[in-house]
Amino acid sequence: MPSRSPLIRVTAMPADTNPCAVVFGGRPVIRMALGAGALLLLAACSPSAEVPEREAGEEPAILQSPATAPQGFPERPVMIGQDGPEMDACGTVSKVRLVPGEAGDKAIVRAAPEGAAREVAQLASGHMVAQCDFSDENVWLGIVFDPAKPDSPDCGTGSPVAAVQPYAGTCKSGWIRSDNLEMVAG
Repeated sequence: MPSRSPLIRVTAMPADTNPCAVVFGGRPVIRMALGAGALLLLAACSPSAEVPEREAGEEPAILQSPATAPQGFPERPVMIGQDGPEMDACGTVSKVRLVPGEAGDKAIVRAAPEGAAREVAQLASGHMVAQCDFSDENVWLGIVFDPAKPDSPDCGTGSPVAAVQPYAGTCKSGWIRSDNLEMVAG
């Protein structure tokens, strides 16, 4: 067995005993929990041994274009009516803005809140959209838009719906990175 130093050493003292001189929980258990926490912290900060190899110049899958990215990301519909049956189906109107330093002159709308998901559309700066849904981290926002009418977000989302449901109107819907939207009203 290899010789190893303990991460934390707990020594029972008279103050750690009950009236029958038996060591009980309290401070010794707290000290052991601190030792376990320190061990977990060390494990969490260590480099992973399971890093997939990439060819020189190859981008990680999350940054690949849809043509070269692995297919199969499940599509996620944009849900409307999340503010309740008394409010508009989509409570926020936003306009597309381009992020400085990004390549291209259009913002990409995807079929799921994932960088490698299928591309639904490309929207120019200033295109008005109804903002209806959000991803768990708010990195991606679910939008509804009319590709033929960049000045109007009117896709039937300005009226209440009875329950939360996937958007099924005549306009398009999809997911756009939150930094590509600027709120106008809502």
